[in-house]
Amino acid sequence: MGGINYLVILQVAVFGFVIAILHSILENSGREEYAQLLVLLGVIVVMFTVIRWMNELFSSIRAMFQF
Repeated sequence: MGGINYLVILQVAVFGFVIAILHSILENSGREEYAQLLVLLGVIVVMFTVIRWMNELFSSIRAMFQF
């Protein structure tokens, strides 16, 4: 892994930015239900990404402390 993985942080930030833009477009076009659904799906995708990243982090910590 080699330190903090900035690529994961960048991916989450870009994904959040795209979701925010799409949310604004949908909300301004009168499709509030779709905008809320999009945000919910975005949060779920980001949570799975963070969970996967945390799993890798804990695996590397566990491997570091095993002799």
